[in-house]
Amino acid sequence: MTQALLERGWRVVGTSRTISSSKNLTPSPHLVLVDGDVVNISGASVDQPSRAERALLAILSKSTMPAASKALAMEYAANNIRFNTVSPGVVNTPMHANGDHAELAKFHPLGRIGEVSEVVDAVLYLQNATFVTGENIRVDGGIHAGR
Repeated sequence: MTQALLERGWRVVGTSRTISSSKNLTPSPHLVLVDGDVVNISGASVDQPSRAERALLAILSKSTMPAASKALAMEYAANNIRFNTVSPGVVNTPMHANGDHAELAKFHPLGRIGEVSEVVDAVLYLQNATFVTGENIRVDGGIHAGR
């Protein structure tokens, strides 16, 4: 997904992997943030866990993203900085290259897994939607509606 965003002109500042391994997370007291947008990536399983998948670590690491985006949206709105979240379901990525796509599709009411381009489209929508902040867009084939 990071590569797809880079190809469309995005500057990716960090991913959960790089942020969690960073040793210096102290912001400069002289840093003033103004104008911009942040899109966090969560996951559909945080709202609708399933017995069929072991998702505790994903839930622990991603479940705070929508709430954090809402809180930060309120905190930085006066600076015209928007915070939003995209929560994808199972997406056709190298992580699932050897997986049974037909079996993974059963998790989604739409009966298929998502494509990276669909998640990228949601991120790009949020980048361009300058009157949207604190939102969580679910790109999950309907998982959030129930299983």
